[in-house]
This record gives sequence, structure tokens and C-alpha cells, in this order.
Amino acid sequence: MEREFVIPLRPENLREEVPNQFWVISGDRIEGGEKPESVIDDVAQRLANSDDENEGPLAIGESENFDALYYIMIHLGELNPDAKTHLFDVISKGLMQTMTSINQLFGRDNSKKKKKRGASPADGDAMDTDDNRDPTAWKSQLFKHRTALKMYVWLMQWFASKEDDAWMQKSSTANPIAPKAPAQKSKKAKTHDANQSPWESEDERTKFMLHLSKVLKLDLARLWALPKPDEPFLGLFAKICFTLLENPENSKSKHMRECIFAVLRGLVTRYQQTTEAVNLLIGLVKKQGQNEQSVNHMVELTISVVSGGAENNIDDDEDEDDEDGSGEGADKRKKDEENRGPGAAFLGDVLVEISNLSYRELTTNNNAAKGFATYVSSMASHFPKQTLPYISQLMTHLSGESANMRSGIIEALGYIIHKAFAQFAVRTDAAEEIERIKANLGMRDQLLDILLQRFRDTTSWTRGRVLQTWAYLAENNAITKSFWQQVTTEAVGRLHDKAAHVRKCAIQLLQSLLLNNPFGPELKLTQFRAKCNEARQIVDQRSE
Repeated sequence: MEREFVIPLRPENLREEVPNQFWVISGDRIEGGEKPESVIDDVAQRLANSDDENEGPLAIGESENFDALYYIMIHLGELNPDAKTHLFDVISKGLMQTMTSINQLFGRDNSKKKKKRGASPADGDAMDTDDNRDPTAWKSQLFKHRTALKMYVWLMQWFASKEDDAWMQKSSTANPIAPKAPAQKSKKAKTHDANQSPWESEDERTKFMLHLSKVLKLDLARLWALPKPDEPFLGLFAKICFTLLENPENSKSKHMRECIFAVLRGLVTRYQQTTEAVNLLIGLVKKQGQNEQSVNHMVELTISVVSGGAENNIDDDEDEDDEDGSGEGADKRKKDEENRGPGAAFLGDVLVEISNLSYRELTTNNNAAKGFATYVSSMASHFPKQTLPYISQLMTHLSGESANMRSGIIEALGYIIHKAFAQFAVRTDAAEEIERIKANLGMRDQLLDILLQRFRDTTSWTRGRVLQTWAYLAENNAITKSFWQQVTTEAVGRLHDKAAHVRKCAIQLLQSLLLNNPFGPELKLTQFRAKCNEARQIVDQRSE
């Protein structure tokens, strides 16, 4: 009887017997006296052999093989580096062979090209449908491949989690007061030596992430016989990515970050796994908000997801645009997808979660408030139109006690006012466009009015940020004439502020207002005096 392997919440859950589900039934061979190296060799030999009596990498679905690897993972901290390297190689090799077997099962070698060219199933064996096979045998093959894939990915996630935690603990406890050694320029410094775990090698971690990105490119919907795989399986990828991002050593490497972002981008844009990714991103910012570099990495991740999602959604139409001799259609669709694609939905979910954060939490956790403020400001700068629909929810934090959060929202308002309302091009019917422009201008004036009210914020740091934001708008000609006089009056008033920082910002704002005033760099007083005299004469005549 085939038993379904269900991704457990904790590894211990696999020891509990559940009807019709896979559970660990064998004993711990290592506690029984066997050496871990011999157990790994035994499993590796069975997984490597593929013949009529042995299914090769798919044999991990058999209890004797999976149970042995399970208990080896239990004792992972006791293994020497060579044994860990061997274990890592066995799991990685098994995963790669399983992916190759899945591609062969579905005949994926040439199917993509034939689909793009509009080929029918009759054009070749690679396009054969599942109905052409024996239903019972086909279901059995799908089950074996699906089980093996889930087991290998789960084992890799468990391995990564345990080894990364051990590595971080080792790095934090080893010589905490010793001076930092100078960085070595040699490339050999990145590879692990005989006394290091394979996980401490950047090359091995990169290889690990490349394996995961390839898994997401498989025809998983067909393997599961569903629109997409089950949520627990996809959740493993998000957990792995954010486990790695928590480690500063992984974040420092640009190549490693790109590999992590590629996996997360695939989860969000291809499988719409926004909830898990959003929750983990919010948690990571809360935990490492004081680290500006970590927050910048989250910004980089979001940019990758939003921009990458738009590119992925127009891939199928690129060839048609090229045939027309221009890429304008693809460029236009890319902009539209950035506004409404899965990447934009991911950004929207993140901003909604930030808007729902409690005032108390942001007040007590100042580092988290600083991180979220930086994130919101950066998103408004990079994606002003995508951030605009959520700014009303984010502005609830202007009533909170966190000065950092208020400052971040104010910066975001400045970027939105400047960039989201920069152009009002007439594209369709003139009457409709005029109404649209009026609505946009009205919304812009409302945001300017809110920003005008923040001149009297209770915190000097935030008042200074308000002045800096108005200076930014003045330099970019984003202040309408109706607000110019009010802003100037408020800036003059801030010259008497009790905080020196605010007074300095007020001087800088006045300088920007003078240099960028809408009446030109020079005021010709003779013309205005003549008009003033004419106006006085009219007033005097009417008063008589």
C-alpha cells in the first residue's frame, strides 16, 4: 500500500503513526552501534543503483532508506565534516537524478519549444498526453516521483536549517573579543577545508540554491495532477531562503543573494506564494531592522520580485513583438504587469502588513520601526504608482508615537507626489483623460496638504525630515503654486524652532524655494509695481 509523505511541521512528527501516511518505522541504526559513515555508504549505494529490481534515487521512498537518512539527520551535529559532506552529496545527487527522471517521465526536453511554436500533441513523442499511458502505472509513477521529490527537498531544508544555525552559533562564540582578521583576497578562502562543514563553503551553498531553483522549474502541476503543488511543499522553499538571509555571511555575497532571490521570485510569480514570503519578510525586518544592510537586501528582494514577475509574465509574447519589428508592446505590457502582476500583489501584501503593525510594537521595538520606515520609503521611491493605493493605510502610522515610522511615511509621501503624478499623458478619449487628470491632481493636492500639516510634528527629527522632503519637492518642481506661499511661510516659522537641526533644514528649504520658485530666477519688480499701481487705482475708484 502506498503511503503519502506529508511534510511535517517538526521532524519528530514523522515518528507518529498516522493512517495512510508515511512515518518512520525503523530503529536508529547509529544508536544501535553502527558508524554513521557506513550507514551513509549503504544508503548511497542503494540510491545510486538503478535496474529492474532497484529504482535508484526513487528508492528513497522505501522505509529502510529514508529512515536511515532521517536518523542520520538527527545525529547531524555529531558527524565529522567528511561525513557531512558525503551526506550532503548523497541528498543533492539524489535530488538531481530525481529531477532528471521527472523530465524524462514528462518528455520535457523539447516540449517547451514545441508549445511556443504552437505544436500539437501529434507532432512528437515529447508532446504525448498522460491519457496515452496505462492509468494505474502512470499514477504509480507520479506518486513515486512526487514522494521522492518531497523527501529530498525536505531533507535539504532540514540540513540547511541545522547547519546554518550551527554555523551562526560557531561564528558568534569563536573569539568574540579577538580583533577582526584582515580579509583574504585569495579565492581559496571561500572553499571549505577538511575541518569545516560543507555548509561553510559558499560554492556548496550556491549549488544548493541552484538545485532548488531547478526544482521550481519542473512541471510540478502535472506531477501533483493539480493546478499547483501543495502549500507545505512550497513553504519549504520560503523557509530555506529566509533561513539563509538571516545569516549575514549569506547576505554579503551578491551571487548568493541572487540565487536566493531567484527561488523566492519563482515562488511568488509562478506559484503565487505571497503569504508565506510576506510573513517571513516582515519577520526578518523585525529581527534585523537595526541592520541597514539587511533592510536594503529586503528592498532588493522586493525589486527583484516586482520587476522579475513582470518580465516572466510577458515571456510568452516576446516572440510576437519581435516579429512586428518593435519591442514597444513588450515594454508596455511590462509596465502594466508591474502594476497588476503577482509581484505587485506581493508588494501590496507587504505594505498592508506594515500598515497593520500596532503602534505599541513600533514604539517598543525602535529597530523594527527604523527598518520598516526605510523599506516603505524605498518602495515609494522605486515603485511610486504601486505604493500609491496603499498610502492611505500607511498614513495611519502618522498618528503613532514612532518618530522613525512617521519620518519614513513622510519620505514616502514626497516620492509619491514627485514620481506618481509626474506625467498626465492623454491616451484615449479626451473627456475621460481630463477627468482622470483632475482626479489625480486632486489626490496630489490632498497629499500635499497632509504633508503641509506635518510641519508641526512633535518630534524635532520628524520636523527636520518634513523640511527635507519639501526641499526635495521644490528641487524637482513638484510643488504647485497654490502651496508655494504656505510652504514658504511655514519654512520661515521653522527658523525659530528650538532644535538647531530643524533650523538648519529650514534654511536649506528656503534656499531651495528661492532657487526653484515658479516665478523664475529673477523677479522684475518694475512690471509688478506697475500692475500693483493699476490694481490700487481700480480699488480706489470702486471705493469712492
